[in-house]
Amino acid sequence: MEDERPYIDFNILLIKELKERYEENLKFIKEMLPVDINLNSPKQIKSLLEERLEMIIDSVTIVAIEGYRDLYEHDSEEFDLCNGLVLYLKQKFTVNNYLNCILKHHENGRVYLRHEQGAWVLPNKRPISESPEIRECVTATHIPKEKTYGSKVKSKRKR
Repeated sequence: MEDERPYIDFNILLIKELKERYEENLKFIKEMLPVDINLNSPKQIKSLLEERLEMIIDSVTIVAIEGYRDLYEHDSEEFDLCNGLVLYLKQKFTVNNYLNCILKHHENGRVYLRHEQGAWVLPNKRPISESPEIRECVTATHIPKEKTYGSKVKSKRKR
C-alpha cells in the first residue's frame, strides 16, 4: 500500500481574504512612506537608501535594511523610512512566497508538499509557514514523520 502524498489543506476563502488584507496593507505602507518610488524595484530602493541615508547595500533584503534601521533613533525619519521598507518587504514576501503559492498550487484547497533537503516544503521550496495568520487558514495536514534507519548509539564491541 502506497502512503498518501503529504499535504496541507487550506480554507481558500480565508487565504484569499488574507491576501486582500496584505495587499491593502502594502498600499497603506506605500502611502505612509515619504517617497514616491516603485517599491517593487530594487534599483530604485537602493538609490533611495543611498541618496537619503548614505546607505550602500548589495541587495535589497529585509535583513540588510533591518541592520541599518536599528542604528537610528526610533522616533527619527531615518528609522521610519527603513522600518516602512522592512514592513513593506515582509508583507510582499508573504504574499509572493506563501499566499500566491497556495493559491497557485491548491487542488480544492489541498497543497501537496515536496521533500527537499530532508524537509517537507511547499511546491516553491519554501518552508511551511509558521505565520499564525496563515496557520489559521489550515484545515488539515498529512505530513509523515521522518523515518530514521539504524542506531545513533556507537557499539562497544571488544576486540
